[in-house]
Amino acid sequence: MPALPTRRTRLAAVLGAAALVVVAMTGCTDGSDGGSAADATPQVTAENGVDALDSSALLEATTKALQAQPAFRVRGNTTEGALDLAFVKGTGAYGTVTTGGNAITVLATGGKVWVKGDAAFYESLVGQGSSTLIGDKWVELPAASVPQVEVFTDGSAFLDNMIDPKATLEVTDVKRLDGDEVVGAQDTDGGGTLWVAAQGEPLPLRFDERGAAGDVGVLRFVDYGVVVPIAAPAPEQIAAVPVPAPTPAPAQAQ
Repeated sequence: MPALPTRRTRLAAVLGAAALVVVAMTGCTDGSDGGSAADATPQVTAENGVDALDSSALLEATTKALQAQPAFRVRGNTTEGALDLAFVKGTGAYGTVTTGGNAITVLATGGKVWVKGDAAFYESLVGQGSSTLIGDKWVELPAASVPQVEVFTDGSAFLDNMIDPKATLEVTDVKRLDGDEVVGAQDTDGGGTLWVAAQGEPLPLRFDERGAAGDVGVLRFVDYGVVVPIAAPAPEQIAAVPVPAPTPAPAQAQ
């Protein structure tokens, strides 16, 4: 998996910046180590052999298993906000990202991304009068901005943001978590733990941020194979957001 920027986890950092990304793209402004609740299951080996893999091989196997799935969903929260996103292979993604108390709906398909917030979101983070301008319509992000929100629109990119492959990772023993037998890829440099199924396909089942407690700081991978309908909004559902005029170049001294 490709190396990505350092994280708080990295996904938490992206969540913290999500509102700023949306603001920048709309163009209408005016002016406990590991923390896991997993229970050890001593002297148990993984039915699918993932406990015998090193961390690199485990992450590679997990990525391949996820990419083979027609669809999946991630929901839960980080220290910076909450997620509820459905990813459909070859189609796109749909769901909500909540940060700073503001819920942003994200729709991605056909290489394009649209976002939608409520009136309070636009007024507080975009600018006075912006909610009237946008209303209940979608705002399309410029093509150059799509890579900045890839973590919310591409399932493989999302998984890449869970664990830094350059960190020191340890593969745990088989444990029981949420009723499943799992093996963890634990970031011993202070990051989180990605829990992978120890039976059947080595699919990711859960990610715990460092210091996760209860359901706080926990993201779950669910609804494997459940394909939700995703389609681009109709033209009349997209806000005609004006692009600010370029700033004139300063006059040259004679």
